[in-house]
Amino acid sequence: MAFSAEDIDTGKEAHDPNSDAFKTGVELFFVYNMIRYLGDFILQENSPYNEPGQVRPQMGGAYGSPNFSAILKSIILMISDRAMMDKYPLDEKNQAIVAHKDILAKMIEPGEGSNADFSDVLVGMAFDNIKVSKKMAKAYLKGVNKNGIESVVKSLT
Repeated sequence: MAFSAEDIDTGKEAHDPNSDAFKTGVELFFVYNMIRYLGDFILQENSPYNEPGQVRPQMGGAYGSPNFSAILKSIILMISDRAMMDKYPLDEKNQAIVAHKDILAKMIEPGEGSNADFSDVLVGMAFDNIKVSKKMAKAYLKGVNKNGIESVVKSLT
């Protein structure tokens, strides 16, 4: 989504948000409502798009959970682009996906690989939104209980 064919061919790691490839990719993701599909994939039965009786494959297993960091990065790239968010506002269900406690917990969770990428977006989401702020606070507290204070402090710095 964020790289041109030439960027991929050269093994480029960082994207240029001003490039035509990036702008086109992000806009296409909005046009095709990818937040719905990506968020629905991550949330599974907890998705606002889940219908009663719908059968979904189980992700992960008893020994580990799937790594959704690449999908989360795509969602973050989308919601970080203010111009596209203004042009393609999120409907109620897509807002519920972006602010879902499981999505927020995965963004905040230490060890997902790119917490620094998420911090500015998380602050923007929580600003003047008490509901999202409470969800984030609960996710941080669960992280403290689960991983110990050292790993949470490390993820915040």
